[in-house]
Amino acid sequence: MEILVMGGTRFVGKPLVERLLAQGHSLTLFTRGRNPLPAGVEHLAGDRSTPEGLQPLAGRRFDVIVDSSGRTVEDSRAVVERT
Repeated sequence: MEILVMGGTRFVGKPLVERLLAQGHSLTLFTRGRNPLPAGVEHLAGDRSTPEGLQPLAGRRFDVIVDSSGRTVEDSRAVVERT
């Protein structure tokens, strides 16, 4: 599956990304680019705090979106609306 992970370099995201990669999924991580990325993922750099910061997601399509870093429903809605 094509999976977008919002974050994915710390906390719950890091072990989740490891597991999804081991299962053979194609992963795209959307991060601010502050932490090292695991090998084998596509990286989209941006900041979810502004509409412009989410621009790298525009027009992209994913089978699954994992957003464990969203703090509000609006945070996650903004991601879904751009993909």
